[in-house]
Amino acid sequence: MPSTNRENRYKLEFIDNENLDIADIEPLNSEYRSDKNSALNNEETKYDSDQEPVVSELEADILTATKIHDKLAQLWLPILRKGIHKEAKEKLLKEYLIPENCSLLQAPKLNPEISAAVSEGTRTRDKRVEAVQQQLGEGISALNKGLELLLDDCKDRLQAVKFLSDSCRILCDLHFVETEASKKFVTPGLDKSYINIMQEVDRDEVDLEISLQKK
Repeated sequence: MPSTNRENRYKLEFIDNENLDIADIEPLNSEYRSDKNSALNNEETKYDSDQEPVVSELEADILTATKIHDKLAQLWLPILRKGIHKEAKEKLLKEYLIPENCSLLQAPKLNPEISAAVSEGTRTRDKRVEAVQQQLGEGISALNKGLELLLDDCKDRLQAVKFLSDSCRILCDLHFVETEASKKFVTPGLDKSYINIMQEVDRDEVDLEISLQKK
C-alpha cells in the first residue's frame, strides 16, 4: 500500500495542463449534498413569457444524483465543454490499446465489398461511428486497467487512480464529440439567424435548447 506522502504527491491533470493535488480533495460531507433540483432552481436566467412553459417542461425532465466532489467536477466540466486538444488526445489514446482478450472493444470496420456498394455519405457516417466506437473502447480499456489493479490487492493504488482518471477524460471528451455532432445534425434545419448563435452557445444541461432560449 503506498504511503500517505506518496498519495499527497499524486496529481490529476487538467486539460489546460494545470494540476490538482489529490490531497486537496476532501471527503464528501453534508455540505456537498443538495436537492437534485437546486442547481436549476438557483440559476438566474431570463426568458420571454411565451418561452417559459417550454423551458419549464425541459427543466422538469432533468433528474440528477447526489453531487460528485467539486474538485472532480472541476476536472471533467472543462472537457465536457471544450474537449481535449488534438495533440493531447492522440497521446492519451495511444496509451490505451484494446486488450487482446477483449477484442470486441475494437470498433468494427465496414466490409470492403459493402463499402464499395454504398454511397459516399454512408461511408462518411460509418467512419464517424467507427471513430466514436473506437474511442469508447479505448476509454473502457483504460477503466479496466484501473479496475485490474484494484482487484489485484491494490498493488499500485496511485497508478489505478491514473487509469481511472484517464478513462473519465477519454469518455468526457467523447461526450463532447457527440454534443458537437448533435449541433451539426440540427444546423441544416435551422434558420440562418440561429446558426451564428449556435456557434457561440456554451454547453448546457440539455445541449442547445435552454441555451438558445437564454440568447
